[in-house]
Amino acid sequence: MSSDNVAGMQAQHQILKESVNTVCESLNNGCTIDNLKNQLDDLASFLQAHCEEEEQLMRRYRYKGLNQHEKTHQSLISSLFSLRRQINKSLEEEQKKAILNFLETDFMGHVVEDVETWQEGKMDRESVYRRLDDIARGAVNSNANAK
Repeated sequence: MSSDNVAGMQAQHQILKESVNTVCESLNNGCTIDNLKNQLDDLASFLQAHCEEEEQLMRRYRYKGLNQHEKTHQSLISSLFSLRRQINKSLEEEQKKAILNFLETDFMGHVVEDVETWQEGKMDRESVYRRLDDIARGAVNSNANAK
């Protein structure tokens, strides 16, 4: 899963969004504990790989918010693993609520709504990625645009 451009990162964000939706649907519609554990394991694995690649891309283009973004990634990964470890042979209602709240609020908030992290001036996430992709392809002078 190597992605050093806008389209690849956007595709990975879509996969994360779909994975979260799948887990939420499973929790809301009832699923086996083993199925839930597998879904969360798959999500955590993909999230770790995605975060590493996204951070590499940010490092490559000297993204100003990298340190904070890395901390956010670590927090999300740690929280996801912690919630996963808490699931044993049964799933209590409070555990279910905690997982849903984390996925719907914190996780998706980062994947979909964390525009502030991706802003550079008034640019939104899509514009930043598009600019990074243009730089990578040599369409824009990287010294003038990578800050």
